[in-house]
Amino acid sequence: MKKHVFAVFVAVWALAAGTAQAATYAWTNTAAGASGYWANGTNWGQATHVFPIVADSAYLTNSIASGAYTNIFDYQPGLGGPLAALVISNNSAGQAWLIITNAPLSVNAFTLGNGGNLQIDNGGIVS
Repeated sequence: MKKHVFAVFVAVWALAAGTAQAATYAWTNTAAGASGYWANGTNWGQATHVFPIVADSAYLTNSIASGAYTNIFDYQPGLGGPLAALVISNNSAGQAWLIITNAPLSVNAFTLGNGGNLQIDNGGIVS
């Protein structure tokens, strides 16, 4: 009986894990001069600490008229991807920045558009 209950538990858990859906996140900390860390969910408009991880898509595409906003991707356990998509752009006169430092980031589809900037330092890697 215990083996049967355990097998049912494992099957339900595997089914639930297999149906998890990738999410799409848009950076919301866009006031001119604002900066924040990738792993802070409030910068992604989330009430909790939810941020893009494996198979998710991340968009730093908010338009600001002038100035710049910055997203800092620093080492955190569980980060690194691969992300399904990463898009960095600002279709106004301002700039959107992603700084990758001390961490690897793997991306399946990467777009760097007008006003988008990518800086890699201190052991940061993008693949």
